[in-house]
Amino acid sequence: MVSYAVDQGSVGPHIDDYDVFLFQAKGKRRWKIHSRPVSEDEFIPDLDLRILPEFEADQEWLLEPGDMLYLPPNVAHWGIAEGECMTCSVGFRAPTLHEMATAWFQAALESRMPPQRYRDPPLKPQSAPGEILPPSLYEFKAMLEECIKHGQENDRWFGRFVTEAKEHLQIYPRTETLTDKAFHNRFREQAVIHRHSYARMAFSRSEHDGYDTLFVNGQHYTLPSDSGDFLPVVTHYRVLHFGYLQEWLEQPVYLSLLCRLYNDGHIQFKDDTE
Repeated sequence: MVSYAVDQGSVGPHIDDYDVFLFQAKGKRRWKIHSRPVSEDEFIPDLDLRILPEFEADQEWLLEPGDMLYLPPNVAHWGIAEGECMTCSVGFRAPTLHEMATAWFQAALESRMPPQRYRDPPLKPQSAPGEILPPSLYEFKAMLEECIKHGQENDRWFGRFVTEAKEHLQIYPRTETLTDKAFHNRFREQAVIHRHSYARMAFSRSEHDGYDTLFVNGQHYTLPSDSGDFLPVVTHYRVLHFGYLQEWLEQPVYLSLLCRLYNDGHIQFKDDTE
């Protein structure tokens, strides 16, 4: 969002639910914050923004063109223009519980939700046949818990979910792929390989099956749990050097993974046209 204001212009002190980077593009704006927790009943009712009627600043900064201020979620802030100004606000919104639950159930339905139907447990004759008794509720809850308790699958679902890219930032597999050997030779010749600018990477150490998992744009790739620093290096650096990875590249499991990342479009050489 880009906001324009004249001298002393402001929307007032308020709170956002997401991480915000405030970049001062033109003029000056003074930002005041306070970091104490704020309860929902403190806001002015019936407004689109969560505006605070009272505000006492802990800290303040005067941003000039080129300056940037980062604000974590739920930190109350108040920006006041000092003369005519323009501010660019870039927000990073975390998913809601509703969004996460919807996505999790959809993934479970597609992959591991058993096809069984609900069945009542053994019941005794009831004087009130319309009453739902505790044994029926226990049976329903047991069915749900059976689906939820797959720890390894839940861990991998979360990694896929948080790295999934927006629709307009999709990466597509290459039309011309390389074998492991051809990839190794080209990597050695070019010395470096770059992460695609749209690629979002993360990894997790397994507590279940002896495998670590790399997550890239909603996909997952597994490695033996003795992979050491390989996954921290691959997920941290946007440019990977052949010399640094050479020890891993001599092992088929790591070479194959890097080749798959290349063929899937997540990493690329400087002269790639795709």
